[in-house]
Amino acid sequence: SLARQGIRFLRLDLSGAEAVQAACAGQEYVFHCAARSSPWGRRTDFLRDNVQATANVAAACGKHGVRRLVHVSTPSIYFEERDRFDLTEASVPARHPINDYARTKRMAEDIVNAAGCETVILRPRAVFGPGDTSLFPRLLRAAGQGGFPLIGPRDPLVEVTWVGNVVDALTAAAVSPPAAGRSFNITNGEPWPREKLLSHLFRAAGLPWRPRRIPLRKARWAAMALEAGSRLLTGGRWEPPLTRYSAGVLAFSQTFDLTAARSVLDYKPRVSVEEGLQRFGEWWRAQSGGAVSAVL
Repeated sequence: SLARQGIRFLRLDLSGAEAVQAACAGQEYVFHCAARSSPWGRRTDFLRDNVQATANVAAACGKHGVRRLVHVSTPSIYFEERDRFDLTEASVPARHPINDYARTKRMAEDIVNAAGCETVILRPRAVFGPGDTSLFPRLLRAAGQGGFPLIGPRDPLVEVTWVGNVVDALTAAAVSPPAAGRSFNITNGEPWPREKLLSHLFRAAGLPWRPRRIPLRKARWAAMALEAGSRLLTGGRWEPPLTRYSAGVLAFSQTFDLTAARSVLDYKPRVSVEEGLQRFGEWWRAQSGGAVSAVL
């Protein structure tokens, strides 16, 4: 349907500068949404896909006089293994990034801020919706045969963002004059307790919710051992079933202040978390051909 509207699709490796230059030529706005978005992987891959690719996009936008570059970053740059509430765009990023994803996305922000054109950076939290192959599918598959591992004794607050709400924010970021040169945190604005979110997700996907608790210290030690094993035996190619980030992201609260997005971008999430979970569940059941067999 988009092709019929004159949208041209190009399959590119953004680490290739010439291809990116050609793609950006003649464009008025560029949205850089591509990234290696994973809690684990080889550092060289993250540097290529998140840093070099962003440098190529920023250089091409500057060379071809693009009016505005809208760059999708991540709130993972704030993540530390502790609770953080009401984070604003002025909140200090983690001094020691939890993984190479957060580290290279922070590096990419520095590149965007130095681009030779107007820029806006969005930091959407935990984007979900139909077509998600990373976030919620990982959570659903984590249940395995023994139930979903709940790290730690508490029930921290978690924020997620419906993909359509992110699209609204991207569109606003491109055309809002006062947004130029600024960064914005984007979420659904609905912090949910961890267990409420997960139980609703599993029900929406047609799966039984069977939690099992794991002490945080035990999970941390297991994650560190698995990460070390991956680096030693596979050079980081094998993704451990548990990492320090995946253990911590659902063990600690992280909430965001959306004042800037609401005032400058007129950001108003149109789809709630509840409705988004139902829509995701409908898509998941339809594409999996039986969600239980696809997960267990």
